[in-house]
Amino acid sequence: MAERAAKQLELNKSELPNSITEVIATLTRAGFDAYIVGGGVRDTLLGLRPKDFDAVTDAKPHEIKDVFGKRCRIIGRRFQLAHVYSGRELIEVATFRGPPTSNANTNQDGMILRDNVWGDIKQDFARRDFSINALYYQPLKGVVHDFCGALDDIDNRIIRLLGHAPVRIEEDPVRLLRALRFKSQIGL
Repeated sequence: MAERAAKQLELNKSELPNSITEVIATLTRAGFDAYIVGGGVRDTLLGLRPKDFDAVTDAKPHEIKDVFGKRCRIIGRRFQLAHVYSGRELIEVATFRGPPTSNANTNQDGMILRDNVWGDIKQDFARRDFSINALYYQPLKGVVHDFCGALDDIDNRIIRLLGHAPVRIEEDPVRLLRALRFKSQIGL
């Protein structure tokens, strides 16, 4: 795992919306690990304006609800998420995912039907779709965790599926469409 200082990557906490830093800070003060993950980190590194910022944490959905109270709503059957309201903004907060426990959560074609298996940051990384979406930014500590060379992929404009590509596409066929969208919208 590479851990890089956000300053080296020109990620500046002061440029983030207050909503995402407030959610990360609140979870951290409550004793949980919390990171900005996904497209918000990717787009910021590409010099683009992210449409939103998502958080990931080791807090389970009910613990996120306990921390944020009425500002939080748990959604989703296939994969539970917490929607946390910060002012007028909605921040999606996911719990670190772990490896699937059995084939009972997939259909006969291997597509994931239910995925509420919790894990740690490294297990969550292994479940991400593309390397460019698998960067974990902790703005309070000013560090970015890169478990797979995602920073190099961003620099080299490479879209790379994590894991065994045929299996990852079988799990969620929409990943192919996402790759095409990344290619056209953000020039990767």
